Amino acid sequence: MRIALLTYSTKPRGGVVHTLALAEALAALGESVDVWTLGRGGDTTFFRAVDPRVGVRAVPFPEVDGEDVGERIVRSIEVLRSAFAAERDRYDVVHAQDCISANAALPCVRTIHHLDTFTTPALVACHERAVVEPSTRVCVSAAVAEEVRRGWGLEPAVIANGVDAARFAAAATDHEGRAGWRRHIGAPYVLALGGIEPRKGTLDLLEAYAAMVRSQPDLGHVRLVLGGGETLFDYRDYRAAFDARAAELAEELGTQPVVLGPVEDTALPSLVAEASALGFVSTKEGFGLAAMEALAAGVPVVARDLPVLREVLGTTVSFAADVPAIAGALAAALRTPGDPAPGQALAGSYTWERAARAHLALYREVFRTDNEHTLLVDGTSRAGIEAALVSLLEPGDRVLVPVLGRFGHLLVEIAERCGAEVHTVEVPWGEVVPDEAVEDAVRRVRPRLVAAVQGDTSTTMCQPLSGIGEICRREGVLLYVDATASLGGNPFETDAWGIDVASAGLQKCLGGPSGSAPITIGPRAVEVIEGRKHVEAGLRTDDDRPRGTRIASNYLDLAQIMDYWGPRRLNHHTEATTMLYGARACAQVLLEEGLDQAIERHRLHGTAMLEGVRGLGLEVFGDVEHKMTNVVAVHIPDGVDGDAARATMLEDFGIEIGTSFGPLHGRVWRIGTMGWNARRDAVLTTLAALEAVLRAAGVPVTAGGGTGAASEVYA
Repeated sequence: MRIALLTYSTKPRGGVVHTLALAEALAALGESVDVWTLGRGGDTTFFRAVDPRVGVRAVPFPEVDGEDVGERIVRSIEVLRSAFAAERDRYDVVHAQDCISANAALPCVRTIHHLDTFTTPALVACHERAVVEPSTRVCVSAAVAEEVRRGWGLEPAVIANGVDAARFAAAATDHEGRAGWRRHIGAPYVLALGGIEPRKGTLDLLEAYAAMVRSQPDLGHVRLVLGGGETLFDYRDYRAAFDARAAELAEELGTQPVVLGPVEDTALPSLVAEASALGFVSTKEGFGLAAMEALAAGVPVVARDLPVLREVLGTTVSFAADVPAIAGALAAALRTPGDPAPGQALAGSYTWERAARAHLALYREVFRTDNEHTLLVDGTSRAGIEAALVSLLEPGDRVLVPVLGRFGHLLVEIAERCGAEVHTVEVPWGEVVPDEAVEDAVRRVRPRLVAAVQGDTSTTMCQPLSGIGEICRREGVLLYVDATASLGGNPFETDAWGIDVASAGLQKCLGGPSGSAPITIGPRAVEVIEGRKHVEAGLRTDDDRPRGTRIASNYLDLAQIMDYWGPRRLNHHTEATTMLYGARACAQVLLEEGLDQAIERHRLHGTAMLEGVRGLGLEVFGDVEHKMTNVVAVHIPDGVDGDAARATMLEDFGIEIGTSFGPLHGRVWRIGTMGWNARRDAVLTTLAALEAVLRAAGVPVTAGGGTGAASEVYA
């Protein structure tokens, strides 16, 4: 998977730290990742070294004298957008990590770390677009996701941050590094990170520190230390107020805060580990990464009492709601720090690998699967079918195919060409195969594989799959599903239904050009396919030992194709790049709409077409309860030349409807509402044209019967 992560800065802000750590974790899992950012002040890379497996794309962003914050943000968006637009087609996933990069990269996935409040119109609009317009939203805590839900009615995914707990835990025993900070500060200290700014609650922390020293003078030797401070925003007025208040308190108390400014990344863990406590009193947070890092180092944390921090940090920190409470909690933490073990265990439970895997699961949402091997086979949907079957089946393997139409027979033929022993369980066209019939056949035949079609457009039937998946899991049988005509327009749950391999096409509900076959391969199937791996001569290395029976097709060899798409990047074939862009666009459009919303759209317009043809007096073919959402078949009325009527629809109205195959050829018309045609105007226009053609053929129809019935569905 080719992934672009975007952030607005190279400096050590929380969102930037998150972006780099996520990028490195994704790269460690074998994904191809670039991080795009703005190179402010001449920066060409980030504040720290980045794993060389991650590409860094720093877009030059020169300073402009006299530019206010609003102007700088608008220019930031335009500069990043212009640079990224030229290369965004290289990526399968575009994921922005903040408001600025989201505006630059729309449409995209967006992580909403926290929500801000702005008064400048340009910033308000920027913030609104970055929440509303992304195709998919991620929040790092349930509390922030609930804010988005209440404010906008949107449902973000929740994926918690990772924490580099080992790095900060190791700092606890970095005696040299800690001693250096002890010498530099000259006393024990309460640490706060993130700079001096309103969101960090720095003035509240200063007042709380002063209140603590007033009430407990024996703690006056403890210093207040502030680290960090790189920001895009202009907080000069707030900083001036802080400095003025700090000077007043210095006269009163005889001590002044130590303001470190930005801290070198290599020195940060020992700075944290040497602290006597961390003051984490932000007024807005998304997760609390700095607090987690302090817990990993065994440092007590005093946090502002926010729902998000209650959710993430639990009982491992001391919470305080206002200045007096913060003062009391700091004093308590300094006098009796408490057991660090629960905090260390909590921090260690949040790994970046777990976060990366959760993001990959989100990126694979079209198939509703966590399968690592979710990729493309170059070729039409039939190439995906053949790749699955030829890679799973060896000569002599037993296969069971539930046949409910033409495309079940296609699976039979392809399996036979693989040399398999093929068994079928068949029903009359217009019905689906009952689970009981599949279960009886599985127990009788004991197949290695069940191969089924979900949506067979020859009959318009949609085969239920959850029961078959359960049967296959229980009986130790692999399940392959051809979802060519159904994916994106009908419910399809790869993992929940126990499907081992599923393939599809772009040209049906996904609304794209034919020529590329999405496929997802689960771990049980991967084990079978990897057990037959034979890397071709000229590409194989000494480690490539032949395994099992060689897959009969080279081009459709999923063992080599998985290596082509995986971290090995095996040079198996030349990519059909135009189709790759087409497939990516299909997935992008689908996820921008939302998978559930796309399925509902197909259901709505399919229902309108169904009721419309009934309103014209036509008899619907087959078991309507098990009909696909995106196509309906009707019996051709007696006395009507079906092919002539279809020709008139095409010639007079520019609308093409189909007949069917085999026993249904010339007996039914099939009318699709899928992809781009799953929309109201297409349904109503088709029904109006069909009414005119039927009337010309002598069929008595009620004027407006079709469009009227469909309109009632839309009412």
